[in-house]
Amino acid sequence: MNKHLKNLAYEINSFKKWANEVNDKSKEWETDYLQWDRIYLAINEVLRNVPLMNWSKMITNCCFIHWQETMKLKMFYSHLLITQRR
Repeated sequence: MNKHLKNLAYEINSFKKWANEVNDKSKEWETDYLQWDRIYLAINEVLRNVPLMNWSKMITNCCFIHWQETMKLKMFYSHLLITQRR
């Protein structure tokens, strides 16, 4: 796994560790996570530097399934579109 994929996996796992310690998971609890910028930067690095065919199953699942469960999918797709237009 290259450094960009490793970094994204690390950031996602950091979020998961944080989420496991959250007791009150009421409306939009994930917005309290203070490291979203690190996740977005890691996603940008993967999108810019790693061909989709090289993504591991774990990264694909983390990027799409995990995001779908924890964030509004619309926000993620908007971010992808903005990134691809640059």
